Amino acid sequence: MPKKKVGKPKIKYTQEQRDYIADCAFHGCQTGTIATLTGIPDESLRRNFGELLVKKRAERKLYLRKSQDKEASKGNSALLIFLGKNELEQADRKEHDITGNITFVTQNYGSSRRKKNSTTG
Repeated sequence: MPKKKVGKPKIKYTQEQRDYIADCAFHGCQTGTIATLTGIPDESLRRNFGELLVKKRAERKLYLRKSQDKEASKGNSALLIFLGKNELEQADRKEHDITGNITFVTQNYGSSRRKKNSTTG
């Protein structure tokens, strides 16, 4: 006699659902947002579409990089700089040139034990 399957039956997603999830991921939606829009729980999205989400988000980063190159050549880059900083983890380079002498001051605060007040015993 064959064994009975335990647990909930596996949900089959349509190609339309897969395409919508991929489109949302490509356009920068977080997993929680996609879950809300589709009605699919976060964990189910991660389990069933994790590789698709990672791939589409990587494609978005590539698209942004290409757009930055294209817009930089046109001279209009303010929006793409913002997107680069926020989505591609790019940052302005900060350099500090410190010259001169540095003096370290140390202070002895005494023993960590408190002295008893002689008037109160």
